[in-house]
Amino acid sequence: MNSLDWVVGLRVYSFCQITNTITLAEDQPQEAGGKKQKQAAGSDYRVIKTSFIKDVAVLDKPKGVNKGGNLSKAFGNMEPSIGAVSINAARKREQEAVKKARELRVTQGVGVTREGQMIFDAIYKTLPCRWHEKSIIVFDEVRVDPPYTTNTCIADNPNSSALELVKKIVQGTQDKFANELKGG
Repeated sequence: MNSLDWVVGLRVYSFCQITNTITLAEDQPQEAGGKKQKQAAGSDYRVIKTSFIKDVAVLDKPKGVNKGGNLSKAFGNMEPSIGAVSINAARKREQEAVKKARELRVTQGVGVTREGQMIFDAIYKTLPCRWHEKSIIVFDEVRVDPPYTTNTCIADNPNSSALELVKKIVQGTQDKFANELKGG
């Protein structure tokens, strides 16, 4: 007998096929006035690799199995309890998911460069904007065309404050993109 040979009489708490471990629980009885009560105060757990287990012996049958009964029949008749599903809550979750998918579709440019998408995302965080083919439309007043530089920002009114704000966002995003390419 070596140091790994020991006998335990514990209850199987869980088994994990991924890690090949078994968790054993040893209930600690609660003491009151020197007498042990049947309710458990807590459990100690031991996690053991299944490769260390030499032998398993079942000491007690699970509750609900008759003498001479078959364990597979006992577990085969068990049905998991499933709570009621709220149709209204499910519809609400569905509507929220559809709304998110539509918003994502609107914010994703088709056939645009990574830099173009970064500029759109930066503008979208602050100002209402949308894609029109490969151009970014901001406030339905400013258009940013490929290659998405400050020189390609166009507005009907060249003195527009929206145009100046969009140019600042585009320049800041270009600087950030250039730093990422440099590795900084």
